[in-house]
Amino acid sequence: MPLETTAALRVDMLDPGAPQIIHAVQDDSNSRKIAFSIYAGGAQWAVPDGTLVTVRYKKPDGTAGFYDTLPDGSTPAATINGNVVTVALVPQAFTVRGNVPVQIKLYDTAGTSIATFAVVMNVSANVVSDAEVVSSDYYSVLTKQIADVLAAAEGIEGNVTAAQESARQAAYSASAAAGSATAADSSASTASTAAGQAQTAATNAGTSETNASTSASDAEGAKTAAETAANNASDDAAAAENAKMAAQTAATNAENAAAPVLAILSSGAGAHNSIYRGKNLGTSVTAAQWAAIADGSFTDLYIGDYWTIGNVNYRIAAFDYYLNSGDTDCTTHHAVIVPDTVLYNAMMNGTNTTTGGYVGSAMYTANLEQAKTTINSAFSGHVLNHRLYLTNAVANGRASSGAWYDSEVDLMCEQMVYGSGIFSPVSDGGNVPANYRVEKSQLPLFQHEPSRICNRNDWWLRDVITASAFARVDGYGYAVYYDASAASGVRPAFSIIG
Repeated sequence: MPLETTAALRVDMLDPGAPQIIHAVQDDSNSRKIAFSIYAGGAQWAVPDGTLVTVRYKKPDGTAGFYDTLPDGSTPAATINGNVVTVALVPQAFTVRGNVPVQIKLYDTAGTSIATFAVVMNVSANVVSDAEVVSSDYYSVLTKQIADVLAAAEGIEGNVTAAQESARQAAYSASAAAGSATAADSSASTASTAAGQAQTAATNAGTSETNASTSASDAEGAKTAAETAANNASDDAAAAENAKMAAQTAATNAENAAAPVLAILSSGAGAHNSIYRGKNLGTSVTAAQWAAIADGSFTDLYIGDYWTIGNVNYRIAAFDYYLNSGDTDCTTHHAVIVPDTVLYNAMMNGTNTTTGGYVGSAMYTANLEQAKTTINSAFSGHVLNHRLYLTNAVANGRASSGAWYDSEVDLMCEQMVYGSGIFSPVSDGGNVPANYRVEKSQLPLFQHEPSRICNRNDWWLRDVITASAFARVDGYGYAVYYDASAASGVRPAFSIIG
């Protein structure tokens, strides 16, 4: 019987439900598995044939793991049986005590992907830690294709070109060597003729027989040397031909290696919303980057990438998040941007009231102006103007009415940050709050990297929670609501276009 345990969990792809917690001990190794029974809206969801499963986790020290094979490099990390996906947890997942979020992500051959909501593995401290196991990042996906794919993709075209150039040089060398072989053959023929002539001279000139014989011997030696040179040249030609074939094979292999990488890095919002990279893109948006946003390919742009402008990191949070939404259809390709930090502090209202909702607040009418000026200066002429449904009336501490408004720079709502409402009032069977909104899902930035939600500052969300309080993200990282007159961080979202 193997030395292992399996925790059986039920996860719904449409409903995160209450947090699910499993327990483990620090420094456990190759002994713990999780069996995810997958449902969708309460019904069993059979995993399609050919699905690739990756495992993701994030440790309390900030290091992470992303893998589909075990550390031996060949054993799959997951098995699939109907709607049950069983995954093995690698030793690196247990090196740091504390809460470790774990989720699985499924990919098909068409480039579509879907992830489960995260479960929490509480890693308890070992009595004596295995000190030699040092916590680090762990990536083993598609033979590290996804972990290394972005760096590898940048060099593929150059490698293919170099291999093709090597093939051309090898072909030239083969041709030159063949020419050398022909010249050596000619030298051997000339030497052979000279040997014959010397022998004839020896026969006709009796008195010079000894000298002629010596000349004949020397000529014969020259013939042998020429034949040896011809053989060597022939060997060189064969070696050059082999080098040419090897270079051509290298070029083919490089082109074949590019194919799966390019399949992973397919263009469009769907593919690019599924990959977190976190690359520094510089201090301004380049012409090529504007073009990639404008045509919707989003080439070499990924979730978590950022520009640093005016000492603010503006980070990509989603692609085409608002496409096809609004009372006026949003048809322009765009990238949603969220600053890493709050831009400044401000009140939602001068007193503790939510009367008038978000649209009637001092934040909406006045206190956002500084953020709008800063953002339009950083991305002049490229900020998307689109339509949002926003709350403009409150009754009994609940949103009671709203309307469509133009939006460029606005506070986020709970759905964008957490993936669902946390404190937002809901229907009690008689009263239905006016919680209409086009932002119905969590921004990919916060889904892939939840630590980006908490920046150790309090910051406002626009949701009405009570007659006196709006939603807020607390500096300690938890969801909260707070009095409208408090001065908290302004961290808005906006979108840029090409």
